[in-house]
Amino acid sequence: MRMKADSVVTLSVWQENGKPPKQVEVKLGEQPKQPNLAKRWYASDVGFAVRELVFSDIYAMKLQPDQKGVLVALLKPQGAAQSGGLKMGDVITKLNNEPVTDIDQFEKIYKAQRKDKPREALVMEVHRGDREDTVRIEAPQ
Repeated sequence: MRMKADSVVTLSVWQENGKPPKQVEVKLGEQPKQPNLAKRWYASDVGFAVRELVFSDIYAMKLQPDQKGVLVALLKPQGAAQSGGLKMGDVITKLNNEPVTDIDQFEKIYKAQRKDKPREALVMEVHRGDREDTVRIEAPQ
């Protein structure tokens, strides 16, 4: 963390059978975005917040490196989202049958749904643990 991106460092790699260490030059890249710096969005009407997926999420959950979607980061106690079965740490991959690639697209789909059909339920496909699940959140009346 003390070294800047694009710096070149030399590493010594020990080899087997008493061979001398091998010198390897490595160019440092940018540090991946941390969860606390990830973009967030809050759906106040049903009581949940999502944030963009970051490298540490993908690594910790053993997801595919190209995993798309948004991570459920906050649930309002006794809110419609919690009552509908949404859980912290769920990765939302589809919203009302539309694939979710990132947080901006999720927000766009969500707002369009709430504007056009405010009384209809939200149906989300989520990745939870090692399986896919469907969550139905009833709209507040």
